[in-house]
Amino acid sequence: MWSDAYIGLNYKFGSHDLKQGSDCLRLVEEIYKKEKNYHVKEDNKQVTRDWYIQNPERLIKQAVEHGEIIKDITQLREFDAVFFKMKKVVRHIGVMIDNYGHFVHQLEKRTSRVDDINARHWHKRFYCAVRPKFTE
Repeated sequence: MWSDAYIGLNYKFGSHDLKQGSDCLRLVEEIYKKEKNYHVKEDNKQVTRDWYIQNPERLIKQAVEHGEIIKDITQLREFDAVFFKMKKVVRHIGVMIDNYGHFVHQLEKRTSRVDDINARHWHKRFYCAVRPKFTE
């Protein structure tokens, strides 16, 4: 399965090289770039931890420009970007790897992994998903 290449990656904030590690945003960007030839536009702003915490909507805005917002968790499909509220703010993102509720994501200070969006922890934090319209 395509997602196997993205499981077990180390955490590294702001990294552009998956071999060195990744954060949740960069993981999604790399998956879209490598699997769908979809490049998230760089905004040339220096990404610091404070900037990221205050601007997690960067990828949401870009994805929404080219995609559809999905609010119903039962309608999620492979490659949908899923967004989660952490401490009342959208701060986490992952990518659906199938149509059955599994998504890959990168948690801070842990290795990337697959979780079930229907698990209580993720289900109650689910905010929305975006289904990008990939141009290939």
